Amino acid sequence: MRRFGSRGSARRNLTPASVTEAQILDVNPDAWTMTLRTVANDEIFTHVPIVSTYLHHFAGEGIHYMPEAGTMCWICKPSEGDTKPFIVAFRPPADEKGTFRANRPVLNPGDVHISTRDGNAIKIRRGGVIEIEASPLARTFWLPVANKIMSFAANHEIVTLGGSQKWRTARPEEDEDGNHATKYTLKAKEFSEHKQQVVQLDAGGQIDGGVFKLQVFADGNIGSEDALDAQFSATIDKEGKVAIEADDVDIHLHEGKTVRIFDSDGSATEGVVLGKTFLTDLLTFFTGLQTILGTIGLTVPGLSDMITKTTTTLGVEGAPYLSTRTKTE
Repeated sequence: MRRFGSRGSARRNLTPASVTEAQILDVNPDAWTMTLRTVANDEIFTHVPIVSTYLHHFAGEGIHYMPEAGTMCWICKPSEGDTKPFIVAFRPPADEKGTFRANRPVLNPGDVHISTRDGNAIKIRRGGVIEIEASPLARTFWLPVANKIMSFAANHEIVTLGGSQKWRTARPEEDEDGNHATKYTLKAKEFSEHKQQVVQLDAGGQIDGGVFKLQVFADGNIGSEDALDAQFSATIDKEGKVAIEADDVDIHLHEGKTVRIFDSDGSATEGVVLGKTFLTDLLTFFTGLQTILGTIGLTVPGLSDMITKTTTTLGVEGAPYLSTRTKTE
C-alpha cells in the first residue's frame, strides 16, 4: 500500500529521539516559528516551527495556538537529524502545594476549556453546556435543557441586513444623579438595500419626552439618519401621558381622562372631555327646548338641524362632530 508523503524505500540515517525541558524565548507570528533554550544545558534552537493540534497545510485549516515567550515546554529532537525539533507538550510548573494546576480552572472529567490570561474563554462542559465568555458581563450560555440560549451583557447589539437591535447601559457620568440609564433601540428597514430604517422603537431611559417612543419615517433610502423625516411619532412617559404626532396633528392624552388636540403650528388647542356624554346631554336639552318653544309657537333657526347632526353623531352610521373633528383637527 502506497502512503501519501512516503519516500519509497529510501533509507535515512536515524538516531535515537530525545525529549528535554525548554523555555520559549521568542516567537515570530508571521513565520510561525520560535526560539527555544533548553533548561539542562542552555542549548539554543532557532527557527523552530510552531506545530498545531491539527493542521492541514492546503488552506491552513486546523486547531492552532500562538505560544508566548517565557512558556515552559518539552521539546523533542526527532530521529531524523536534519529535522527541526518540535514541542511535544507544555510543562506546568509545580506550585508550593505540590500540584500542577498552574492557575488552570477547576474542570470536571470530560470538560474542555480554551482561554487566555485576559479572562475570555470557551468552555465546553460534559452534559452539553457551552459557555462563551469575554468577561463576566459579556457571556453566552448554550443549554441543552429546553434548547435554551442565555446571554448576559452590559451592552448588546445585533445588526442584520433588515435592521438592528441594541441594548445600551450608559455610564454614570451621563446621568445627573449618577445612575446607569438603560435604553433599548429597534430599527427596522423597509427593504434590505435601504441605508436607513423606516421604523424605530426606543424604550428605557434617555428618551426625550418619556420612556417609550415609536417613530415611522417617510423614506429609509437616504444617506444620513439625521435626514429621516418622521411621519408618525408616539411617546409615553411614566405618568401615563401619551403624545401622538401624525399628519400635522398632535394629540396629547393626559391624566384625568382628557385629550388635547393641537393644530400643525401648535397654537390652537381644544380639550375633548367625555364627548359622547356631553352630546347626549346636549341632545336632551335641545329636544326639550324645541318642545317648549313649539308650544308657544316659536322656531329657532338651525335648532332642528343641530338636533339631527347630534343624533347622527351618537348613532352607528356616522359622527359629523366627534370622529370628523378628531381626524381633521
